Amino acid sequence: MIFAIGSAILGILAFSPANLFLLGFVFLVPVFHSLCTEKSFWKLLAGTFLFRFVFALGTIFYTLEPFSWLTSALIFLMIPAGVFLLNKFFQKYAYAKMIYVPLLFLFFDLAEAKFSFLPTYVMTAGNVLGQSPFVGLAKYGGIAALEFFVVLANVIFLLILTNIKTLVKNKKNSFFILLGVTVFFLGAYFLSQRAIQKNAETVLAQKNHLDVTTVSIRRNFSQKELEKLLADLKLVQTDLLVLPEELFVKSGNEPFVENEVSTIVGKIGFKAKHVVATFHLLKNGKHSNTAILFDGNGKILDQYDKNKLIIMGEYWPYAWHPSMYDYLKNDPEMRNYAIFKSSNSYQSGVAKMMQVENENSQVPFGTLICLEGHYPDMIGNYQKKGAKFIINPVSSRWIALGAGEFSHLTENLDAIQSVGSGLPMIVSSINGFAGMIFPDGTKKIIDNDASRSYGIVSANIAY
Repeated sequence: MIFAIGSAILGILAFSPANLFLLGFVFLVPVFHSLCTEKSFWKLLAGTFLFRFVFALGTIFYTLEPFSWLTSALIFLMIPAGVFLLNKFFQKYAYAKMIYVPLLFLFFDLAEAKFSFLPTYVMTAGNVLGQSPFVGLAKYGGIAALEFFVVLANVIFLLILTNIKTLVKNKKNSFFILLGVTVFFLGAYFLSQRAIQKNAETVLAQKNHLDVTTVSIRRNFSQKELEKLLADLKLVQTDLLVLPEELFVKSGNEPFVENEVSTIVGKIGFKAKHVVATFHLLKNGKHSNTAILFDGNGKILDQYDKNKLIIMGEYWPYAWHPSMYDYLKNDPEMRNYAIFKSSNSYQSGVAKMMQVENENSQVPFGTLICLEGHYPDMIGNYQKKGAKFIINPVSSRWIALGAGEFSHLTENLDAIQSVGSGLPMIVSSINGFAGMIFPDGTKKIIDNDASRSYGIVSANIAY
């Protein structure tokens, strides 16, 4: 149990607010040691659960919710179950555990991130390197490549620690081990930097450019502050203006219809050539979370309905709901959640690209609404289809405590995905950061700051 808690604490320190990313190379050592040495199934299970719970409590505490946490833990707890079973088959091979323990962790850490009700890539071991000199390794396999690198580094240090007495006695072997570790990390560093350099060279070789503007607003945003923001945005001349998810909302989260949203954007009178805004829409009697591409006059050019819906809020697949959520009915913004009324469930859209016109040509881009930005496979699909950049309108109104932590973890993931895909990531948010993260590892962002009501970021995107 001590090993599990120790691993969790080191992992928490590796992320924000401490940001000690180097701890990412050792924070799994205690839990790996426990998985390799413990023989009792129930102790393996309890230790792994304790690690997962404490680590999550220190990194993604803002999502603390029993249903999602417990169901995602069931996936993660396949690690000790797998270790216990494999121990039966490989009990004669002492060092076999050094292979299958990290491989099981690698697989189920990523599986838990992908298949949970809420994606949790932000807390995977690989995400710790999002703002590190090793982020370039994402070019060779995205978040999975960084996960593999972190797990391998932890295995190396575990082997060193478990053989420390022998190494101390044999200085010659110690020297070669130290040399090997140095070569391993220096090789990874230079491989990372080379990937970043190649991305930078690709960006410099691109001859076309698009001016993009994005926005960040704080959580409690008044109508007066909204009017001031819109007045400022009316003065911005840009090719594409990206607004946060559901910047415009009705009382009680009632849906808009298409004519309404076209009128809203048209009356503002943006100087931007194109505007992307997301709305809760009612189309053909069904709800949707829709990103709409407008021209500056409010004419609808294209739209995309969110594909990866959020359980409880946007859809609920069961005929029952846990009574512990009934207290949410007293909140006017939550009483219409799908969990309480099946007719309020959103319809899922199909991932598609939209395009803006620039210099007499069409520029395709991918749109990810809110937590869809946490699905690397969606970005990979957009990349294959020829997207030139990704936009991600976000609303984090649901985060009452921990918005800064969420922003940091998301920024890590966005950096990894931008470097890995070679596509700029453009984020516009409520209660979070906004700006652009580029494939060469650079960024231009405004962090979440409660002292100001909103921030506006503009940058030039090469394609």
